[in-house]
Amino acid sequence: MSSSEQPKREVMFQSTSSSGYSNGYHHGGGSGNGSGGTHVAAHRLRRGCSSRSRDYGSGSNLRVSNRMVQQHQEEDEDTATDGASNSCTGFDMAYFHSYAHLGVHEEMIKDRPRTESYRNAIFQHQDRIAGKVVVDVGCGTGILSIFCAHAGAKRVYAVDASNIAVQANEVVKANNLSDTVIVLHGRVEDVEIDEEVDVIVSEWMGYMLLYESMLGSVITARDRWLKPGGLILPSTATVIIEFYFLKESKREVYNHFKHERNNIKLGNPTIEFLATALNQVAPNPLIGKPKYCSKTNSNRCFSIKILCQANEVVKANNLSDTVIVLHGRVEDVEIDEEVDVIVSEWMGYMLLYESMLGSVITARDRWLKPGGLILPSTATLYLALVTHPDRYSESIDFWRNVHGIDMSAMLPLAKQCAFEEPSIETITGENVLSWPHVVKHVDCYTVTLHELESVSSRFKFKSMMRAPFHGFAFWFDVDFGIPVIYPPSDNNTRTAFVESPDNHNADGNQRKKRAIPNEALVLSTAPEDPSTHWQQTLIYFYDPIEVEQDQVIEGSVTLSQSKENPRFMNIHLEYASNGRRFVKESVMR
Repeated sequence: MSSSEQPKREVMFQSTSSSGYSNGYHHGGGSGNGSGGTHVAAHRLRRGCSSRSRDYGSGSNLRVSNRMVQQHQEEDEDTATDGASNSCTGFDMAYFHSYAHLGVHEEMIKDRPRTESYRNAIFQHQDRIAGKVVVDVGCGTGILSIFCAHAGAKRVYAVDASNIAVQANEVVKANNLSDTVIVLHGRVEDVEIDEEVDVIVSEWMGYMLLYESMLGSVITARDRWLKPGGLILPSTATVIIEFYFLKESKREVYNHFKHERNNIKLGNPTIEFLATALNQVAPNPLIGKPKYCSKTNSNRCFSIKILCQANEVVKANNLSDTVIVLHGRVEDVEIDEEVDVIVSEWMGYMLLYESMLGSVITARDRWLKPGGLILPSTATLYLALVTHPDRYSESIDFWRNVHGIDMSAMLPLAKQCAFEEPSIETITGENVLSWPHVVKHVDCYTVTLHELESVSSRFKFKSMMRAPFHGFAFWFDVDFGIPVIYPPSDNNTRTAFVESPDNHNADGNQRKKRAIPNEALVLSTAPEDPSTHWQQTLIYFYDPIEVEQDQVIEGSVTLSQSKENPRFMNIHLEYASNGRRFVKESVMR
């Protein structure tokens, strides 16, 4: 390939459905070790309707009523009155827009009791559906509409105002049901059906039945179109409330905050690392985690917290004479003395995303004495090649056959929704295809704010086996090492660290450093170590690349603060193998 040839970019069709997940996409599916990230969504968003796009899709069966088009054309004129019960508000639009993300529908379809109950109910009532007209309120991917078609429905109107209706129409065509299933892209309140219907089917239930439910839309459809004596599935619903007590949960909560001889038990490995590290440097006064700093006989501790409840915790532990809680930003609060130690759990996902390292740097420059201690003292960000067939199969191949329905039309959107943004999830050592590369080594004593604006590194990997190469993984570790303190005459060097002997993958000044042997504590988020809440950050490709053992993959990675929002991180990866070049760009938001 000539140098002038453009690399292949990981680009898909423009989607109106951003993931909406903070800190990237949190994968909730099973991984190789049976553990995953947080669920696909912390709460289930309800099905909804379109964004304000005027592209209502294409296809002979994808229809939009004139009323809906007129509504969108007049939306900027603000003609809605206060009493208009069926007007679509900005809240509705945002809520509806969320349902264009395929992850929401994937979660529902993979709910086997839910999906199979609907399928069984539809075929149980086949005698009332065969040859009849059906409306599916909030059709989503169209799976219930297709069940009805398979049960012999004469015609099915599949209504959904989310942009998922565009893909639903493609699914209908792929299953040769265009003569039976008509997808209407719009709200039930707006679309027009020119006949009465015999059956309404809808999966309208929300949490505790009524939270964010679509029952109002079902009622509207019933009042507009249902024939007398028509069928509604489901026909009834019941909310049940009951006293609930789980003895084990009470014990967990009790033990978590149990006070025992001035010792708060917190089963948090990060805090335990800090506690052990602090006890190694007991003679020093500290800034940091009050409960543990005080146990090292420090004279005084300052805990800089946003949460005012921290002060109550200090009081409850009889530490008010030692711990002073300052409610404010490090940049704003005042401390009228220099400090000997700074302690902070500042690390974000993939170390630098939304991290508080900038605040630690500010605290260091404002208050730390020469020769003072920072915990953790160093941090290292790693990058490696990843193979993850189970994840790809679970998120992508799943759509090829869903309960006997060909949903391969969903594949482009499935790839985009699953892999467009970084994914926070847990992998194991079995998923790692290469030795890790050091992207950035951070020395908390010398790092500057300017350094954090953009981090770049070149890499060269060799695949350890023949496997599908699905993407890259980031993780990090931090050292709670004790620095070597040199006299001021030795080039005024404040601290130094002993280098680890296993640095064959490190590059130049990014060489990984370890603190003095036998005196270092390391908190690692590596795949082979115990899982942490940081997990690993994965950058997936839309399509895997087959690699052979010892095949070389080389390129560069750049992590930079977003101009849109400094708390966002732009990730730019360029990589090449066997003469093919690729570019993958993601935004961590």
